[in-house]
Amino acid sequence: VPQGRKISYYNPRLTRKRRGPDRIEYRVRGTYGGDRGDYTGPTAAETADVTAVKIMLNAVISEPDACWLTTDISDFYLGTPMDSPEFMRVPLKYIPEATMTKYHLHDLVCNDAVIMRLDKGIYGLKQAGRLAQQRLIKHLETHGYTETSTPCIFHHATNSVSFALVVDDFGVKYTHKADAEHLLASLDQLYRIKTNWTGDAYIGYDIRFGTCPHSAVRTVTMGMPRYLPN
Repeated sequence: VPQGRKISYYNPRLTRKRRGPDRIEYRVRGTYGGDRGDYTGPTAAETADVTAVKIMLNAVISEPDACWLTTDISDFYLGTPMDSPEFMRVPLKYIPEATMTKYHLHDLVCNDAVIMRLDKGIYGLKQAGRLAQQRLIKHLETHGYTETSTPCIFHHATNSVSFALVVDDFGVKYTHKADAEHLLASLDQLYRIKTNWTGDAYIGYDIRFGTCPHSAVRTVTMGMPRYLPN
């Protein structure tokens, strides 16, 4: 570890994620102790405002041929290259023996721990979200998607796609399926993504499209039916 650099701690975090109406996945996510790092650069990353998302949904039902889908990036904060490495102490009790053997870590043990150098983003780093977002925006620009004057609302220069971006969650409005597939293929070049063509869930909301009972007027309803029980 270079002289003067801080060594933070490894922080295992228990998380849960809903995988359907009746299934919850429990995980342990390893994170960096961000309160002890020595990074002093900018950390802020913008997200689309909920009001902007609602306006986009209104546009979907107002335009006769408009459609909606959602997609999100898996492990978005992981793997983004950093200009300067960070350092983290990982106690041996968190490292399986098979991992110690595979990566020849026994010779690196000091005070019942191994010091890890982080060259790419990991959960807990103050700068992880900003760096991941900058990388994503740069990648999108190479495929013709640019941010509008409204923060984290993007559109394409020539096709029908526009989308709201909240961290790694995309709410996508499009007219032609081929245009939507262009966006998904562009993302797939750099990330693992999961796409929901019905778009019935986004940023915690259940989203339902329909029509008025006595007319052909399209409607959209947003709700959070599981919020209070949870």
